[in-house]
Amino acid sequence: MVLFSFFPNTDSVHHSLIAGAGVYFGIDEQYCQKEAKNTHTQSKRNREEKERELVVACLVAEIDLTRCLDLTAINYEDGCKGKLTWPFPCYNDKGKCVLPNGKLIAKNKILKRKKWDAYTETIDSDYLTKMGIDTIMFRIDDTIEIAVYNIDRILNVREVPSA
Repeated sequence: MVLFSFFPNTDSVHHSLIAGAGVYFGIDEQYCQKEAKNTHTQSKRNREEKERELVVACLVAEIDLTRCLDLTAINYEDGCKGKLTWPFPCYNDKGKCVLPNGKLIAKNKILKRKKWDAYTETIDSDYLTKMGIDTIMFRIDDTIEIAVYNIDRILNVREVPSA
């Protein structure tokens, strides 16, 4: 079971499902709700809403992981701290890593935080398709997230009833 949180008004639902290149799911409902609220209040227009309680809805979905790259052996946060090499197995014929923007780097090059952020933010379905994947499972500290870049991999979606 994976969860996806969003704001239950029509405009926010639409934006939640198309924001970025992938749809992000988490394993823990409280974590998903916290992340949805954080994402919502990051925009300048919504910062004023931090003070009031935001209502978040959760979806439960079955995800087809047959074309999933499992990156849970590394901590994504380490990349954000400039401590990781590029984790995607996309290489040219000379063994260099091919980044989402087409640039080449050595396989063992540690990426600085700004580069890590810039490259991970530009991952899209075209880049992943080159590796035969369309879904990524990754770990942020103690939490697992799943990023889905092919909508057909999202199966059996239902809303979690409010408590």
